[in-house]
Amino acid sequence: MQLMEFHAVPTLRTEQRVEIVDGRPVTRVVIVNDTRFVMQESTWPLASLRVLTADGKEIEGANVWKELTPERMVLRANNSDPPDAAYLKLLTKDALILVPRPR
Repeated sequence: MQLMEFHAVPTLRTEQRVEIVDGRPVTRVVIVNDTRFVMQESTWPLASLRVLTADGKEIEGANVWKELTPERMVLRANNSDPPDAAYLKLLTKDALILVPRPR
C-alpha cells in the first residue's frame, strides 16, 4: 500500500530588515523561524498493517481493498496501539485507520 504523507519541517533562515532608529534607517539581520510542509511517499506491505474503521472494528483480507474508495479519509497511526476511543469519535463514520502490527 502506497501512502502520501505531509510532514511539517521547521526551518530557520536569516532576513535583512530595515528599521528606523533615531530617525535613521538601520539594517538588521534577524533569524526567522518558518515551517514548510514536505510530502513523503512510503510503501507499506498490507500484511504489516491492521485496518480499522472509525468505530474500532478491524477489516480483514480482501475487504480492505473494497473499502478503499476515492474521497475516503484514511489516517495512519504512529505506533501499534489503536487510537483512543475519544479520538475515534472525532472522525467521519467512514474513516479508515492504518495501524502497524506489533513486531
